[in-house]
Amino acid sequence: MSRPKKILDRKNRTTKKSRLTSQRHKRVFKKRLSKNRTGRPSIDWAELLQFRDSVLQLLSANWERIGWRLSRARSPEALRKALRPLKRDSSRSHWIASFLRTSTEQSTAVQIRKTLEALSQELQKNRPTLEKYNLLIRKYDEAESASYLATEHTKQSIATEFKRRGDEFEEYERELFASNWKITDLDKKLADQRAFFVQTELLKFRKRGYAHNPKVLANATAGLPDIGCRHSYRICSKTESPLWPSHHFKVFEFVQHTWDRREPNSRPNIVDLFRAEIGQLPRTVRIEQDVALRFKFGNQSSPYP
Repeated sequence: MSRPKKILDRKNRTTKKSRLTSQRHKRVFKKRLSKNRTGRPSIDWAELLQFRDSVLQLLSANWERIGWRLSRARSPEALRKALRPLKRDSSRSHWIASFLRTSTEQSTAVQIRKTLEALSQELQKNRPTLEKYNLLIRKYDEAESASYLATEHTKQSIATEFKRRGDEFEEYERELFASNWKITDLDKKLADQRAFFVQTELLKFRKRGYAHNPKVLANATAGLPDIGCRHSYRICSKTESPLWPSHHFKVFEFVQHTWDRREPNSRPNIVDLFRAEIGQLPRTVRIEQDVALRFKFGNQSSPYP
């Protein structure tokens, strides 16, 4: 009769243990959801998708300049050379700068967040120091102006106050100078870390064999440098962009496919070749229902662009 009791006791212990484990998991889960959690910052999906669309538009408009070199880039130097034509676009200059900057500052996303936090803390320290510095400048100028108008009886007391304010002014001037240099160094370090991270992430993503087109690259790079390429791709690829495929990229694909169809050993007339291919294009194309409603088309077809 003792054996069934042991089995029952073992079952009770297992049930109690699983209950404690589930409670511990709940506490851990609540801790992860707390507002004071550390680690990867939360992501604004709407803002990320909006930025993805702008990157997609940029890549599609410049694909004939960057697509071929980008597909063969195997090093950071080759990647920077491939993306150099994007420098002409000033609307995304801050985002493009990380892909074009030469950097040897090896870093991860965690290190970038630490540097960004240190920069934020230094900026918070710098602000009151700058305010105090500007206030002391005004007081110092007031004391200097008062010394010119002072009488012989009051010059001694004004000179003492003038020296005190001058010493205080020099102290805050040195503190502000050191803080400004520290902010400059952190800015440079952050830019180098971001450049190394985004270039390394994009090269790793390219090695994984994903399709090579503006849509895939826009989904992968929209979250850089806050998140990696794979995480950004998983988030952005769940929502289709209304800008894809773009008219510019369609024209590029048509030219590429027409050129690839030519016979390698013959010398055809390129003009006649493209004229024949253009003649085979459909006169109308199918469009989505929301696009038809937006532009008030009578049917879900439109003339071929």
